[in-house]
Amino acid sequence: MTKLLTLVLTLCLCAGMVSCEKSESSEAENSSFSDPSISDSASYADSDSASYADIDGFTYAKWPADKNNSGDKVYINGKVTEYGALGLKVTSENKNWLITFDEIPDLVRMSDKFGDNEITIFGTYEGVSDIQNLPSISLNKIVYNSMPYKLSYFKKKETVTTKKEKTTLATKETTTTTTTTTTTTSADVPENIVLYDANGIKITYKGLDYDDFWGSEIKLLIENNTDKKYTVQVRDFSANGFMINGSISAEVSAGKKINDGITLRSSELEENNITSIENVEFSFHIFNWDDWDDSFDSDIIYLEF
Repeated sequence: MTKLLTLVLTLCLCAGMVSCEKSESSEAENSSFSDPSISDSASYADSDSASYADIDGFTYAKWPADKNNSGDKVYINGKVTEYGALGLKVTSENKNWLITFDEIPDLVRMSDKFGDNEITIFGTYEGVSDIQNLPSISLNKIVYNSMPYKLSYFKKKETVTTKKEKTTLATKETTTTTTTTTTTTSADVPENIVLYDANGIKITYKGLDYDDFWGSEIKLLIENNTDKKYTVQVRDFSANGFMINGSISAEVSAGKKINDGITLRSSELEENNITSIENVEFSFHIFNWDDWDDSFDSDIIYLEF
């Protein structure tokens, strides 16, 4: 009987020791999971690349700026805080950068376009500039609202002006009344004015059509003399000084031509009390849907009728 009791007590003691060991092991494991020093997220915090992916061969610019090498193709997301002749001062993640350009653009037009909105700037890292001792990026393009803008888009204004003419088409007198009716209309602006001829794309003005129902149309002949397909649109369109939606999106295959036009809707003309189109101002934006870098903009075009 004594041996049996001894055996039972021994078994109970062993079971208690095993239970204690499991409890200590569990506490140790729980302790390690709550320790932030070994959390996976801690190692990501010091990562240079963060969560940014490469875009079109450009890598997200690192900070401190000396982590970038001169000549690197980089991009940053930020807001312009200063528009100046020596460059744009851009704040990105609370750090300041200097964005330089080869020639001084129309800064007023650039400011009107971007303001202090969030933009993405692509360019070449040029090291630390002597100007305010800021890291410098030479501008390649700016992407705003998913649309790319190259520096050429903001060139100083150049105009193409056509002479304003009017002609009397007919004068008709009736024998039954004393009323004389005279019909006068604007003569067609001289056709075949070349508005744009560069990069293998030629755009020629072919006339202005009035339509009381749908609106007016500035007729164009677009010639694509390249081996790629391009789309032609307009930017910053105004008529008689009023900003309206001049609509065109002409897709031209390689080596082809198309007759198309910029449509000015009657409803918008009426909203701005435009009964006769005296002048228009716009620029062409020409791009390849398959390659964002393959795009270009015309100078500002001004037509007076």
